[in-house]
Amino acid sequence: MSEKANFRALLPMIVFLVLFIGTGIALTAAGADMPFYQLSATVAIIPAIVLAIPFSFTHLLSPYTFLSLVFLLLLFLPPNPPPPLPQYITIFTQKLNTIQ
Repeated sequence: MSEKANFRALLPMIVFLVLFIGTGIALTAAGADMPFYQLSATVAIIPAIVLAIPFSFTHLLSPYTFLSLVFLLLLFLPPNPPPPLPQYITIFTQKLNTIQ
């Protein structure tokens, strides 16, 4: 059983790219400082994920929609995991000590 390729599976990725790159280009034209850093990729990915979820249910996780959703989720994950909480506490107390 072979499914015909469907353009709708790419819509979440297109939404992400249009939001992220479009905002960067618009802010560049407006003269903002560091325009591509003004809209976080994590914020731009949320509408794309929301758009991908109904597609996955209507197509019962077709391969194209599933791969698109996995790709978007991989983009959403930070490249480096945050440090553990005790390290945050140590950093905070060190900065607090330098202020006093």
